[in-house]
Amino acid sequence: MVLVTGGAGFIGSAYIKYLNTLGIYDIIVCDKFGTDMKWRNLRNVQFKNMIAPEEIFSFLKNFSASIDTIVHMGACSSTTEEDMDYLYANNVMFSQELWNYAQKKKSKFIYASSAATYGDGSLGYDDKLPCEDLSPLNKYGYSKQLFDLWVMRQPQVKTPWAGLKFFNVFGPNEYHKGSMASVVFHAYNQIVKCKKIRLFKSYRTEIPHGMQKRDFIYIKDAVQMIDFFRISKFTNGLYNIASGAANSFYDLALHTFEAMQIKPRISFIDMPVSLRDKYQYYTLGRVNKLQEQGYQKKMFSFHDAVLDYTAEYLNRNYKCL
Repeated sequence: MVLVTGGAGFIGSAYIKYLNTLGIYDIIVCDKFGTDMKWRNLRNVQFKNMIAPEEIFSFLKNFSASIDTIVHMGACSSTTEEDMDYLYANNVMFSQELWNYAQKKKSKFIYASSAATYGDGSLGYDDKLPCEDLSPLNKYGYSKQLFDLWVMRQPQVKTPWAGLKFFNVFGPNEYHKGSMASVVFHAYNQIVKCKKIRLFKSYRTEIPHGMQKRDFIYIKDAVQMIDFFRISKFTNGLYNIASGAANSFYDLALHTFEAMQIKPRISFIDMPVSLRDKYQYYTLGRVNKLQEQGYQKKMFSFHDAVLDYTAEYLNRNYKCL
């Protein structure tokens, strides 16, 4: 049996769908639907039970079946959240309690960390870097780092664990995320609305407008990486979930226009002052550590991923996986 927290969200629901394709339906979902579009993410998947986060520990206390793996994707994922107490309660304390349950029951523990823990990237984006050396740029990244540090300091670990540092994941099932949805999603909607895309200007003289770069990873690749840890033996630790390549926002725009068969129109706008000192101009997640553990699956190219997402999902009324 697999417990997936955040199971109605973007990555969690996509992972449950992937498990279904493997013939796995013995799944407990921990999440709430709320009033947004998350319900659509689970419309075409199968699972055994759905429990609200505030009820999950009382449920588990009386749950007699064995949970082989906990995939903990549930958290506050807003990088602009300013309430640090809220972030600490959701991203640290809840995770600690779930970790303790996994240790008690000897369930494999796979959880979502974040590339936001790397901060401005001045030390690089290598998952072999010590957590203590990293300096996140925002409260969300700091909340993720706090749990990483707590896990690394736990004595007498009884079960395998992996903290997954997700880079810029995009793809179907993210439609409910609003401003936190991917740049690909927002680019598509800009084109639909006004037949052009607006990108942030660069505030570094050595980086032209639109040439800010990110490690974008397609959700179809991300879920296979998650499942690698469920089915494989590996060394406990933190791992990048990334494509291993950096692509510019300008190329993202061109690929989206191509997928929609529309002539490119790109303009540049001022970045909000509140973001300028927290903005990452370049991210590239090294995946050597994951590959050293035996992960060998071929990933989508960025171009092909944008085309697949646009043609097969966005152009089909926001089709879910």
